[in-house]
Amino acid sequence: MKYTFICLALLISLVCKASNGDNFEESNLFETMQQGDKAALLIVHFGTTHDLTRKRTIEVINNKMKSAFPDVTIREAYTSRIVINRLKQKSIIKQTPTEVLLSLKKEGYTHIIVQSSNIIEGIEMEALRREIENMEPQFKDIRIGNPLLYTVEDYEKVVDVLSAEY
Repeated sequence: MKYTFICLALLISLVCKASNGDNFEESNLFETMQQGDKAALLIVHFGTTHDLTRKRTIEVINNKMKSAFPDVTIREAYTSRIVINRLKQKSIIKQTPTEVLLSLKKEGYTHIIVQSSNIIEGIEMEALRREIENMEPQFKDIRIGNPLLYTVEDYEKVVDVLSAEY
């Protein structure tokens, strides 16, 4: 139940909005595309070295995204360099957001949606936002979604859902 809730919340947060200060304006990334443009969704996780945890969480989120967006290329990245290096020792290759974005650029992608599986706005999200900002000139449009709990209203909604459930 909790994994489904998190996955659904992440899917809902993918209704991308263009930021204009504290105000948000509805803006559909796909409507801005022209002939020859290509879009991809980059799902960014902190990562884990535990196989079972990866299977029960990260793979579930990735698979839900693939189901929700069957016509969009889906890629994943990890932000933890320690996790990436430890997995590499086990012959499991994971890339950083920048590495994936550079690969997408080489493959001709022009429009990117970046969605993190981070729960709260914190140092990890700040670092990811800087990383994405550095890549902005490489694409026609690149957007990053907010974490699951971003506003006071987000926290209130979670409390309401959990209160009703438990």
